[in-house]
Amino acid sequence: MTLRFLSKDHTHILAVRRAETPDPFAGGTEPNQPVPGVQLTCPPCSRELKPAIRLNYNRNTPILGVQHKPDRFLTTDLNHIPEFRPAPWCFNGHVHTIGRSLLTRAGDPYHKRIEIATPDGDFLDLDIIKAPSRRPVVVLFHGLEGSSKRYYMTELATALAGQQYTVIGVNFRGCSGRMNRKPRFYHSGETEDLDTVFRWVRERFPNSPIGAAGFSLGGNALLKSLGERQGDHPLKAAATVSVPYDLALGARHISEGFNRIYEYNFIRTMKQKLKEKRQQFPDLPEFRGQTLYAFDDQVTAPVHGFRDADHYYETCSSQRFLQHIRTPTLLVHSRQDPICPPDMIPVEKIDANASLSRLITGQGGHVGFWSRPSGWINRTLVNFFAKKFDVEASETEVTTNKKNKNIPQQW
Repeated sequence: MTLRFLSKDHTHILAVRRAETPDPFAGGTEPNQPVPGVQLTCPPCSRELKPAIRLNYNRNTPILGVQHKPDRFLTTDLNHIPEFRPAPWCFNGHVHTIGRSLLTRAGDPYHKRIEIATPDGDFLDLDIIKAPSRRPVVVLFHGLEGSSKRYYMTELATALAGQQYTVIGVNFRGCSGRMNRKPRFYHSGETEDLDTVFRWVRERFPNSPIGAAGFSLGGNALLKSLGERQGDHPLKAAATVSVPYDLALGARHISEGFNRIYEYNFIRTMKQKLKEKRQQFPDLPEFRGQTLYAFDDQVTAPVHGFRDADHYYETCSSQRFLQHIRTPTLLVHSRQDPICPPDMIPVEKIDANASLSRLITGQGGHVGFWSRPSGWINRTLVNFFAKKFDVEASETEVTTNKKNKNIPQQW
């Protein structure tokens, strides 16, 4: 018996088995029809697939196989990426995005919160899980109006801590539950604060390899940081999820149709923060609008030194920096992402840079990947960092809502 594998467009994997004995199914199975009682395994996906089908007309040496379309379009140097199998009730990207956000109970795996100073006299709050010395450190950056306590941050933090990594969940200015001191907020292209965090990590963990993962806005800022510093970046590896590579396109898209629900929720909390901050800094701009573009044009841009929203988007879109990245980086995205659609992904720029690997799933949402079994996105990122840190990933299954014995409790 011989075994071979054929692929087509990276999405169609065919496992083939050629029988060395006369056809045991000569009694009636036709080509491209299921072979009763026979199952085949596709090793690249480590899963049993059924049913087997006949692939040829030759009854003396039949070829049996299975056809399936794994939910991924994969270009990566990883040896193995687990197939993303969505939960059966997740029929589109909105369900993945909203369901994971509303129905996931985010635990609090962090041991300690630390305030670090910024060069301009402000502060950043870091939530930390500390591992033994010399173990890798992974820094996490959240999305727009998120925090270190968002489910995608705590789940990944728990999974990484289960590998005995130190994990640092960064809260952007004004996102930790208390308002920052300066008039400025945070934005998609803010990399000075990332530099502040990386300097602090390098000083505190001089003997540990450092990685980082960014979600949505945090991923855009991380890619911009990697591109700005090129080969001089302190990170050994990085990963991003659901990045708005083109900020202008993202701002237009989130104002269309059903996506206005997401926009409304973002604007609601941003207006609240602006109102609170204007009590301390009355000269800050007022916001009179209904869209994310209007907020960026009236508030984000002038507060942070940009001419207008268009200048801000042009300056800070991460697609401008991809070609300069020299740190091994995994970029994860879903074709069903309702906030950052697939036509936003600069595939040609990603593929032109050997330091970048892309993983684009056929299903999934915006940072929300509701999988069966659960935790696909976390296993994927853990595997990536393990490979880049040259350490072995544990097989321990990690959940957010249970106490994980692998997480060290001392600080």
